[in-house]
Amino acid sequence: MKTFCANDQQRFSRLSGDLNPVHLDPQAGRYSPWGKVVVHGIAQLLWLLDEWCAGRSGDICLVALKVRFIKGLGLGEAVSLRIDADEPPVATLSLVNDQGAPVLKCRLHYRPCQANTATALPTAAADHNAVMPRAIDETDVIGSREQLGLSIDPALLALLYPRLAVSCDRQQLAFLLNTTKYVGNVWPGARSIYQGLEADFADAPGGAEAVEYEIVRVDPKLSLTHVDIRCAFATGKLTAFFRPAPVPQASLEEMATLVTPGQFGGRRALVIGGSQGIGAAIWKLLAAGGAEVLLTYNSSEKLASEAATEARARGLSVNCMQLDVCAPGDAAMSALREFEPTHVYYLATPFIFRGSADYFSSALFAEFNAVYIEGFYRIFQALAASAGYFLVPSSTALDSNVPDMMEYTMSKLAMEGMARALAARHAGVRVACPRLPRIRTEQTNSLIKVDEKSATEVALGILG
Repeated sequence: MKTFCANDQQRFSRLSGDLNPVHLDPQAGRYSPWGKVVVHGIAQLLWLLDEWCAGRSGDICLVALKVRFIKGLGLGEAVSLRIDADEPPVATLSLVNDQGAPVLKCRLHYRPCQANTATALPTAAADHNAVMPRAIDETDVIGSREQLGLSIDPALLALLYPRLAVSCDRQQLAFLLNTTKYVGNVWPGARSIYQGLEADFADAPGGAEAVEYEIVRVDPKLSLTHVDIRCAFATGKLTAFFRPAPVPQASLEEMATLVTPGQFGGRRALVIGGSQGIGAAIWKLLAAGGAEVLLTYNSSEKLASEAATEARARGLSVNCMQLDVCAPGDAAMSALREFEPTHVYYLATPFIFRGSADYFSSALFAEFNAVYIEGFYRIFQALAASAGYFLVPSSTALDSNVPDMMEYTMSKLAMEGMARALAARHAGVRVACPRLPRIRTEQTNSLIKVDEKSATEVALGILG
C-alpha cells in the first residue's frame, strides 16, 4: 500500500521535470477539477510497476504499454497494486484506492532481457523549466512539433523506484518520464490533465537524445488533445485534457450597477464562505447596496483580504476574517457574536465532486455533514439571538439521480430537514433553504460544458 506525500511530489518533479503546479501548489490544486493537489499520473504508473517488479525475478523490457489515468489521486490517499491478470508476456494491472475502485489501469507486454541500466543519459535537461500553455486553437497548433531531451537521474530513480531502477530498461523509463514533462510543461501545459498513453518499444534499445511530439488533434468540445510521439526506440500517442480556465468573478463596479444605493441599508450581513463563487457574489451585491458586511474565508486569505480592501477603498463597509466552520475556536465565535448580524448567509462547502458511483464513502458523508449540518447548527445556535434571517442553500442535485453524488445529496437532504426544524423551534427567525441550480464557480468548472447559471444571476435571485 502507498500514500503519496508532498515530498514524493517534489522528488518526482525533480526526476521528471514536470513542474505543473496542480501537483505541487495547494492553491493551484484547490482550483483544479479535483479541489486538491493530485499525484502525477506517471508517478503512479512507475510506483505500480515498481511494486509489480517486487514479485518477479529477472530483468524485463517493455514491448508495449497502454495506461489510462481514471481519476485524480490526492496526497495521503491510500492506493495499492491489484494484479488483474499476469500471463507472460502480458500483464493487466490496476492501481486501486481503499474502496477497491481503480485510479489507474495499465496493460503491458513485456519480455525478459538484460536491462540496459547502464545507458548513458543526461541527468538534467536544458528545457527543464515550465512553459506557458498554448491557447486551444486547432488552426494554431495542429502539426506543431516539439523535442524534449531525454534525461534521468539514476540516484533519484533508485530512491523512488528501487526495483525498476535495477530491473527495467533505463531508456524506457526516461521515455515515460519525458511524456509527463511534455504534458505538464509544454502542451497542454499548466492547465493539463494527463489522460492516457499508448507506446510501442523497439526490440533492441536504440540510442536517442530526444523525444519528438506532434500535436495531431484538438477537440475543444471535449477539452481533449491527441499527440503522436516518436524517438529512436519508441513510438506512441498520448491524450490529455485541458483543465478549464479560471472562472472570473464579477467586479464590485459591475455589482454596483445591479442594485440601488441603500437597497440593503440597515443589514448587518455575515457571509460565511465569501471568498469566491456564490458567496462572493452575495456579499458584493449586499455591500454595493449599503449593507455592512463581514465575510469569512477558510483558506483563501489573499483573495478575501484583497477583495475587502478594494471594497473599503470604494467607501463600502466590508471586513473579513478566517473561519473554519468545522473547528471555529472561541475567538472566532466571539467575533461573530460581537458583529451582531441581522442576516447570515451560510455558503461554506467542502469540495463537492469526490464521490464514486461504485461505492458509498462514510468518510466523505461525514465530511459533508461536518460542514452542512454540524457547522451550520453551530453558527445558528451562536447567532439566532441577533439574526432574524439565515440562508443555507441546498441544491437541485437532489432532484436528479446523480450516482456519484450520493454522499453530497444525502447530506444536503438532511440539512434541509434541520433547517425546517430550526425554523419551527425559533419563532421570528426565518431559515431559507432554497435548492439552487448548478452555478459556474471554480468548484463546478468542468471539462465538459454543462448548463450552469452565473453566480451573479443566482445571487440576485436570492437577494431579490
